[in-house]
Amino acid sequence: MKHIENSNSLHRFKKTKIVNKANIIRASVLFVVALFIFGYMYEAGEARKYVGAAPGKSITVNGIGYNYEATAGKGYKIIVAGAAGESMLSRKALTEAFGEDHKLFFFDRPGYGSTDGDAKSPKKLAEDLHFMFRKFGWTSGYILIGEEFGSLVMQEFINMYPDEVLGAIMINPVGPALGSETMDTYIEDSREGMEEIRTLGTFGIPRILSNAGVARFNREVDIDSDADLDFYSNLWLTNAHLKAFEAELSEMAALEAIETVDGALGVRPVYLMTTNRHLQDMRQSEVLSYSSDQETVIVSDSVKEILLERSEDVISTLNGLMKKLKRIDL
Repeated sequence: MKHIENSNSLHRFKKTKIVNKANIIRASVLFVVALFIFGYMYEAGEARKYVGAAPGKSITVNGIGYNYEATAGKGYKIIVAGAAGESMLSRKALTEAFGEDHKLFFFDRPGYGSTDGDAKSPKKLAEDLHFMFRKFGWTSGYILIGEEFGSLVMQEFINMYPDEVLGAIMINPVGPALGSETMDTYIEDSREGMEEIRTLGTFGIPRILSNAGVARFNREVDIDSDADLDFYSNLWLTNAHLKAFEAELSEMAALEAIETVDGALGVRPVYLMTTNRHLQDMRQSEVLSYSSDQETVIVSDSVKEILLERSEDVISTLNGLMKKLKRIDL
């Protein structure tokens, strides 16, 4: 008790502790919430730098506004479709090597870059490509290059429109293996770690840790340029990109093997680019039966994306294919 001046009575005061257990818990919760809000806002800002970064124009086909890029060259029309999860980096070397002399065509499949919408089956994508080309005024004379999921699109294109195709380079083609246990294992391996990254990535945690050099979450690839490696790493920490990647893996998981129509291209050349491991366990040599003029190019088993990591081999193979076309006056 304490006597207060100018008072006729005694009053009891109870001191209140500002630092107590309840306040510590309350402050900790508020701090964690603030961190999550900061992480969410940081991730949203960073993601915009990597998703939709590819340049190009837009064309609407069957309700999808496809982002595409076509170089100005007047030579062969070279149509390129990359693997699930492809980025504009896989197009860079081809553009530098052939863009001035030939018409290279790239497009973002639904979910990637600036192309909105849900994933489509390879057959539907091949049909959309064919419709696009008609709108451009193109009728035939295509060299097709497809890697993994992109090879499925190109297989379907060859099966439906063989007379319009001059030749093809099938890179890590998975069409013959669809529906097999080998393909199930391949898809599961491709998914490894992606769910955790997507969950934590909502709040920017993987990107913050990766950019700080504390931890690495992205797939290991062989890229020489530090700037390109930084872009690739950050792209694979972006939820929108991972969502599109997962959607295409699900498409592949639901498909049965795509038929290879023997002799569909006649003497027009077909190249197979792959690793020794996938050549056997995915029956990839089956795609060579599209043509009587066939060659196989083998790269190291450690390579995950041939278009991205072994672009010099793709360039050499494409040059070889075009030389063959000139020899048969195509």
